Amino acid sequence: MASALVVRRALLAFANNYGKTDQWVDDTLKLWARGLTSVSDKDLIRGTEVWCRDKRRPPNLARLLEVIKSDPTSGGPPTTDGCPGCNRTGWRQMARHYTDKNQRPAAYDCLAACDCDMGQRLASGPVPNWHDVLKAWEADPYTERVHHSTAQHPNLTMEERLTVEAHEAIKQRAKPSTTTSGSWQRLMKG
Repeated sequence: MASALVVRRALLAFANNYGKTDQWVDDTLKLWARGLTSVSDKDLIRGTEVWCRDKRRPPNLARLLEVIKSDPTSGGPPTTDGCPGCNRTGWRQMARHYTDKNQRPAAYDCLAACDCDMGQRLASGPVPNWHDVLKAWEADPYTERVHHSTAQHPNLTMEERLTVEAHEAIKQRAKPSTTTSGSWQRLMKG
């Protein structure tokens, strides 16, 4: 079933391409969402792209469904399963190592939506697709390296997520106390 978010995005694409208003999007959203229950998000996105590329007039629901059903790559029941690349969660782990404005090494890690159906259901305005994040980070001249989860490597390690300095500090804090009296006793006396 096409999610309401993706149906809204499709309607916004038609509105932008064919001079419709935001009011038209709001007025037709429920009708289109009910009419697209048998269509997956991926098929709706592909159908919207095909329509906007090939047609000069906005579609009605029935004509858009014809375009979607005639696409040989569409079909099958819609799924909400994740993929091995996101460990079936819909999220990809990402980390970027870069030089900050003070010329110091820095690291940033985050989650981004995967390309699978589950990830696309999660993707919205504030949640970008992981490919878009990857392209933006790789295009940034301050980026030194980028890591992301894959099917073979679904979780990033601490070395991939943190700067060398931060990782060393964590390792130092994890070492047991070398004093014979113990760190708790030292705190209690002080």
